[in-house]
Formats: sequence, C-alpha cells, structure tokens
Amino acid sequence: MNVACQYYTPLMLGSSPAAMRRLVACAILAGLMVLQQTSNSPAGQGQDEGKTTRTYTGHVVSGTGLYAKANGSMKITLILDQIRRAPDYPYEEKAEYAISVTLRGTTCQKHRHTHRRDGCLAASGTINGRGARRQTIPDTAPRITLASASGKINPVGDVSAHGELMGTGFVREGTRRMWMILTTRSGTVSIGGEGPRVGGFTAP
Repeated sequence: MNVACQYYTPLMLGSSPAAMRRLVACAILAGLMVLQQTSNSPAGQGQDEGKTTRTYTGHVVSGTGLYAKANGSMKITLILDQIRRAPDYPYEEKAEYAISVTLRGTTCQKHRHTHRRDGCLAASGTINGRGARRQTIPDTAPRITLASASGKINPVGDVSAHGELMGTGFVREGTRRMWMILTTRSGTVSIGGEGPRVGGFTAP
C-alpha cells in the first residue's frame, strides 16, 4: 500500500468525510498497483498471455499401416498464440490457444551396403489447430491439449493431428515435452519431442 495510505486506518473512518474519501482513493491506488505488478510478471509464472515460440528435438516414435516401420528425426518449432485468457476461478474452462507446429525432418541416410532408406521418414510441413490448458493436480506438470489440428506434411500428405504439450512441475529443473499423432489415409505416425532444460513450474 502507498505510504500515505497506511495512516488512514478503519479507526479514522468516522472522523470526517474527507478521511473516508482519502481511504477510498488509497484503496483504489493499491488495487491498481497490484494489477500492474501482475501484468508485469514473467511468462510462465502464473500468466498465459501473448504469443510464445518453443523448439523441440523430435523423432518418430512409432507408426501404423504404411508407416509401421517408420523412423526419423526432426526439429519441431511450435507457436502458441493465446486467444482466450484463463479465468481466475479454477473450475471454469482454461486458457485457449491457436497452435502452429512446423516440422523440419532430418535428411535420411542411405545404408552403406543397400543404398536404401528403409523406414526413414523425413517429415516436413506445418500443422495448425487449437489447444486448451488442462487443469492438473497441484505440483504436477501443466499441460495443453492439442486438438482439431490439420495440415500437410511431406511425404505423407494431408494429415489430421492431436497431441499434448507438457511443462515442468515441482522439480528443480526438467524439460518441456510434447507428443503428437498424425493420421493419414495410409496409417498413423506418432512423434515425440523434448525441449531444452528449464526450471521447475514452467509453462508448456
């Protein structure tokens, strides 16, 4: 509270209308200061606002159908653009995001003797969709669920996708992680990614 306000305690409310007006003014000033401090807090420390870029080192985890033996690695760039802020009341719907995921596959290496690239999938392209912040148990890693996503990924073509982004919980340090399943006409491809090391209680 402002230093000048601390002298206007409830004991002074009955002294004069002027004292009452000063106390109300001081209370409003204190509230504005709290709002300013909240808006200036670092990203990931209780605030989920604005556009954020994340990078991950990714790889093909598994596949089905035509991609049952798929493998490969890639760089994953993810952009989170908040389109609705999470309300203060914890049981209401959480923050929502527009999410863009770009894959840049690593060039496949030929086998020394066969000169083939068996199962190698140099997946590259962009997927766009929506995500929502999930309510989790206190001290566990916060999560954002990716749903209603689609795009075009070479060489598999048009895909739909769903997945999850994870931050860090009650740990000294850890890594952001993500997973995503791409669904195509010929099968599915599961992709996992891990980001650089960060501190505990970090947003997805």
